Amino acid sequence: MGLLGLLNPSATGTSTMWTTASGPEVGSLLEDVTYSVRVLAFTSMGDGPLSDPIQVKTQQGIPEQLMNFRAEAKTEMSVVL
Repeated sequence: MGLLGLLNPSATGTSTMWTTASGPEVGSLLEDVTYSVRVLAFTSMGDGPLSDPIQVKTQQGIPEQLMNFRAEAKTEMSVVL
């Protein structure tokens, strides 16, 4: 069970794939760059559908640390952040 993601910086047109069993954490992003992000969930039964792309732009500089952030399993198929 996990997530598979496709990350595509608009400036280069190349895609980077990442995968994780616990949650998405993508490092080595460039500052002030717009990325296109698509994800899908997978289990031992197979892959789910690939999401529609969303556009996200990284901040300039180092972001502040999140305070009081937690994730809690709500059901077998969902989490609350």
